[in-house]
Amino acid sequence: MPGHVRSPSFSPDGSQIAFTWHDDTYAPALDLYAKVIGNDKPERVTHWPDGFYALWAAWSPDGKNIAICRGARGVGTAVVLISPLGGTERKVSTMDCTVHYGSALSWSADGKKLAFLHHPADSPSANEVRLYVLSLESMEEVPIKTDCKVVSEPAFSPRGDYLAYSCSENMSAVSIYLHNLTNGGETQFLRGLDGVGGLAWSSDGRRIVFSTGIFGGELWEAPLDSPNRREKLPFGHDVKELAVSFTGHRLAFRQMRVNTNIWRLDLARSQDPVQKVVVSSREQHAPSYSPDGTQIAFESNRSGSQEVWISDADGSNVVQLSSFGITFTGSPRWSPDGKFVAFDSRAGGEANLYIVDKRGSVPTKLSVDLHGNNEPSWSHDGNWIYFLNGSDSGHPAIWKVPSKGGHAIQLTKNTSWWPIESPDGQHVYFSRDNYMWRVRTDGTQEQQVQGMPQMAYWEAWTPFGGGIYFLANADGKDEIDFFDLNTKQVRPIHVMGKPAPNFMGALSVSSDGRWLLFAQGDEFSSDLMMVENWR
Repeated sequence: MPGHVRSPSFSPDGSQIAFTWHDDTYAPALDLYAKVIGNDKPERVTHWPDGFYALWAAWSPDGKNIAICRGARGVGTAVVLISPLGGTERKVSTMDCTVHYGSALSWSADGKKLAFLHHPADSPSANEVRLYVLSLESMEEVPIKTDCKVVSEPAFSPRGDYLAYSCSENMSAVSIYLHNLTNGGETQFLRGLDGVGGLAWSSDGRRIVFSTGIFGGELWEAPLDSPNRREKLPFGHDVKELAVSFTGHRLAFRQMRVNTNIWRLDLARSQDPVQKVVVSSREQHAPSYSPDGTQIAFESNRSGSQEVWISDADGSNVVQLSSFGITFTGSPRWSPDGKFVAFDSRAGGEANLYIVDKRGSVPTKLSVDLHGNNEPSWSHDGNWIYFLNGSDSGHPAIWKVPSKGGHAIQLTKNTSWWPIESPDGQHVYFSRDNYMWRVRTDGTQEQQVQGMPQMAYWEAWTPFGGGIYFLANADGKDEIDFFDLNTKQVRPIHVMGKPAPNFMGALSVSSDGRWLLFAQGDEFSSDLMMVENWR
């Protein structure tokens, strides 16, 4: 099936599989489908009106219901039950459900309990996700006591003794925990993982299988009695969202296909066709023109992990500048003299700022008297680096530090993202709730940029000349617009032929104002894969 298929869940006997699917690139109206394995024709279970969509689905052990974490525009989310044959849904939880990069629902083996994720409204952090268990007999919703602020991938064991889940200290420092359902104890099963994109149990309950990387990676399994003996499985790549049939001995997973490239727009002749300049079969994001316009820095996973690269302005002569081998390395920005590139990486499980010579060298971690720093950008005089601190705690703010390292100075106190100095060097622009804000470089006079409409993404923009180029969404299409700071008018520049990726990593304009670079999602689709004789 073309488009996006996700959230696999087997029927109790393993003969059918439920999943969500949509083929509309711009409007993710995910409906629930079910199909008999071996039969190509899926049956549509839900026929929701516009604005409703299934975020996650899980088939009950007795086969009578499918639980869905269902979203509805303007209403929020809910946990509902629906028959595999369709019909009227039944809401079973008073709480909203939450999906965090992967599975969000799991049935206990006896079908009496349902685990789900929830973001409490009174949470001190916007990122907090907690684990709850709903009793289908008493309808009581019980929070599971964990020391984790961001829970994902709940999975009941087939023997009914454990509830496994993943716990994110941050996006690249993830552990798998086991909650003992008898005594309520917590055991850290695995730690230091570079994200978890899927988690499930073997049918005998003696092993846990999981995929690495929150955006899709390799398949691994680990014995319950010896987790340090984990092994990479000889199949599966770009894997997310696992499902196991305990009786049918089958393993299903979602396999991603994502191709994002960097395109160039001629601002002097914006009606001319855009050109693809930085290309591979994988993903390219966050383009940044060098000050003289002859080179492009960007992030890419073409080597198998996300790294920082540079190329000539036409995309040739590609050179790799980092080799950390993890999911989160990127956000490259050139120094004003064009000799260095600053970037961030979560190598070692913590976000830090790095600087590397464009001619190739070992990246140097910038010494900052704060922990958890990312999204660097240079001041025009090269004396400062602006950056973000606090994104992992859910309280991101803009700071600056001398470009040689040292004591950091806070510029904003409330939620702020993606700092870039204004062309005149007087202000630092940043985004907040997808609106444009600015603050003086000394941290005073923080204010919203009046007249500028809400942006489509928090990072897809760049100031240049007397205005700001930014990504908007017009009539369901991603569009690059220009906001004139003097006239307060918006001018359409380019309607993208395909959607923007989930993370563009900023727009970039050459210093002469002729060219604009942007990342475009040229392919984003997925398949359900199945392994037979899985024990």
